[in-house]
Amino acid sequence: MLKNASTSIHVQDASTGEVLGKYDEEKSLIPASSLKLITTGVALEKLGKNFRYHTKLLADANNIYLVGSGDPTLGAPKSDYTISTKQLIDKMAKAIADSGSTQFNGGVLAIADVFDTAPVGESWPWYDLGNYYAGGVWGLNIRENYYDLFLDQNSTPGKAPQCCGTDPEITGLRFINELISGPSNSGDNAYIYGAPYGYQKFIRGSIPAGSGTFKIKGSIPEPPLLAAQLLHQAAIAKDIQITQAPAYTFTAPSLAQSQELMSHASPSLLDIITETNRKSINLYAEALLKTIALKGKGKPGSYENGIDLVYDHLKSSGINTDGLYLVDGSGMSPRNGISSKHFTNYLTAIYQKKEIYQDFKSSLAIIGRQGTLQYMMKQEPIAGHLYGKSGSMDRVRSYTGYIETQSGRTVSFSIIVNNFSGKSRPLVKQIEKLFANIYAL
Repeated sequence: MLKNASTSIHVQDASTGEVLGKYDEEKSLIPASSLKLITTGVALEKLGKNFRYHTKLLADANNIYLVGSGDPTLGAPKSDYTISTKQLIDKMAKAIADSGSTQFNGGVLAIADVFDTAPVGESWPWYDLGNYYAGGVWGLNIRENYYDLFLDQNSTPGKAPQCCGTDPEITGLRFINELISGPSNSGDNAYIYGAPYGYQKFIRGSIPAGSGTFKIKGSIPEPPLLAAQLLHQAAIAKDIQITQAPAYTFTAPSLAQSQELMSHASPSLLDIITETNRKSINLYAEALLKTIALKGKGKPGSYENGIDLVYDHLKSSGINTDGLYLVDGSGMSPRNGISSKHFTNYLTAIYQKKEIYQDFKSSLAIIGRQGTLQYMMKQEPIAGHLYGKSGSMDRVRSYTGYIETQSGRTVSFSIIVNNFSGKSRPLVKQIEKLFANIYAL
């Protein structure tokens, strides 16, 4: 299982920094989604727990402007703190109607200038890009940048299921269906291939044989355009006359003569990082990274500028960043490299900032309470005393966070394993034994 693997382990007392255990603690490895702890921690420190995104609806004699702020939760289906896309768009259309303006010589223009034009990381794998979890981040996001794709199952294994319908409907989206039907209990093994901005997608892999409708999720090619289209449709339904087709831009026009019709506030940053860490939503982490960029580099927010600010912040917290290689905020890229020592040193630095620590701690998944870490058992005596974040991709497992030990102290821990062989469950069993030993400290 571990013969050809690379492993990095570091455990330290969060109060004193005393090292309690280590193994290749400075080896840089792929962290997968555990990297979100760095992004959310720095965002909490740089932006503050009460920070909110504000998406504005404006209008002048010609156009309706939907001005994005980078809010990743706008109309988000997975968020516990937001209204649905339909409710949001209906609310905006009502605001237009209530303004008294019933005719526009232009159209709906979505403005996405707050972030740059690169919605996904340069090294994100091709096989991820068309799927919901790799929808990327835009200056104007909508519905977490994914659509639902509905497939009619085929009852015969080996035969092709029928394709396709989407919610929401996306103009111009076209699918090349290369799916087959697997055994009835085979689960979702379908992948959508296609990059941002592209409207031709390939569907490969398999879905279970059956007689019903099967749903998978894909990434929206241009979320700002879809937002403009949805608002256009809702405005027309309220008898508002619009002469031009909906559009979007990365270069904001002058809005000096426009009137603000509505401002939509996101959930608080603390709520956003809680959902980022507990639900592992990649979009939220990438939005936070690009928002961090705005604090130091100015518009537009970019991966490069955000990562620069993260490095600067870690260094100012006393973290040695030698061997730290960051390329995104969510851990999607297999080119991220971080050691277990980097993780624990930063978690220890947060712990020693008590005004930050309690909020950060509250955002984490807890074994046995408030959600669970992926793959981990709800077992005593650890249950309720381990809180943190897991990460996984092919041949990668990582677990990072805090353990409140039976002696009453809090320790920061990080365990990263790359290139293990076989199934993950035996590896996780061994990691659980290690957690039990840490708890006994």
